[in-house]
Amino acid sequence: VYFKYKPGYLREGDQDCERIIPGFYAELVEKYFPEAVRYDEKKRVADWDPKKLVPAMLKLIQLQKEQKKKKGIYE
Repeated sequence: VYFKYKPGYLREGDQDCERIIPGFYAELVEKYFPEAVRYDEKKRVADWDPKKLVPAMLKLIQLQKEQKKKKGIYE
């Protein structure tokens, strides 16, 4: 999904204030990897945590690469 931050969400002058950037729906992250989700004070999904999500994604990429190597698909 691509989105633009709402006015006031980022610090004034942040380079992402006016850019359209790729992202994830936090609700979908919660469905598949709830450990990487941040919740607000009312326990609603608020955001996803890159410090938890990115390492898990990298590990999955590594595992996939190893599986492909074993099948002779990947060098």
